[in-house]
Amino acid sequence: MRLTDLLEFLETQPADLPVVYQTSEEIIGSGYHLTELKAAPVTSIDCGGNVASFSEVTIQLLDGQDGDYMMVGKLKGILRHSLKEIPALNDAEPRVEFSHFNNGLQLFTLGEPLVSEGAITLPLLTIGAQCKPAVAARGFAPKPGQSIGCGPRTNCC
Repeated sequence: MRLTDLLEFLETQPADLPVVYQTSEEIIGSGYHLTELKAAPVTSIDCGGNVASFSEVTIQLLDGQDGDYMMVGKLKGILRHSLKEIPALNDAEPRVEFSHFNNGLQLFTLGEPLVSEGAITLPLLTIGAQCKPAVAARGFAPKPGQSIGCGPRTNCC
């Protein structure tokens, strides 16, 4: 889900609904803080020697333990402003940097938002390691949390 998709979804929701992020472990604490949205150009080389250039979009969340959840209206305002100021934020699905109790940092991707119990829940799905040549050889992208390793027909190291 791209940030523009998230904003489009939020535009249909009441501004006073809380936005709750949730990992497979637990709900992120109330009072969390969206610390940064960034778009960075990346040039990489994979284990098969393939060079790629792309934009990497990242959201960083700071876990909270007190306070209120961010409301839809505030998140819409942040996204509108950010997408206007940094158009490259539209270029890719964001990775979410987060760790419960701010202990280390894990990478997630945004799942489809859910409306239930008077809140919007944004699932954070784990990102598994992957061998890009193996993904290309199989012809499909891995599911969140799925790791895809090298094999004899992947043309990698």
